[in-house]
Amino acid sequence: MAINDVLAEVVEKLGLKDSELDTLNKSRATLEASIRNNQDQLEAMNDDIDAIEAQIRVKKKTYNDATSTAKQKIVKRELMTLLATHKRKSEIIDVIADRIDNDRALYDKLEIVIFALKNPVRTGTIESTTSD
Repeated sequence: MAINDVLAEVVEKLGLKDSELDTLNKSRATLEASIRNNQDQLEAMNDDIDAIEAQIRVKKKTYNDATSTAKQKIVKRELMTLLATHKRKSEIIDVIADRIDNDRALYDKLEIVIFALKNPVRTGTIESTTSD
């Protein structure tokens, strides 16, 4: 063991520097918070989409019930605006869902690395068993 390794271990033991496991646990907590935040945003977007879809249904009915072409033209423009808003919201939902998927994949990878750090391979045991 080199002097740098000894010094690094002493600094970790004194609590002056986070261990690799502590750093990974902090990263995991950050990812958990990010996933929760994005899920909350997704829920809020779901409510927005529901409201926009309700408005679209009302506008479609108004358009179909309109008797004058001028009125239909106005309602059609309003409907087009609502449909464009719906499309933009759907795109945002896709981005948020992708973030959640990416964060979950990274979280799972961190879990594997943390498990590996907590349960190191016992190469000495393997080597002695192999030689026996």
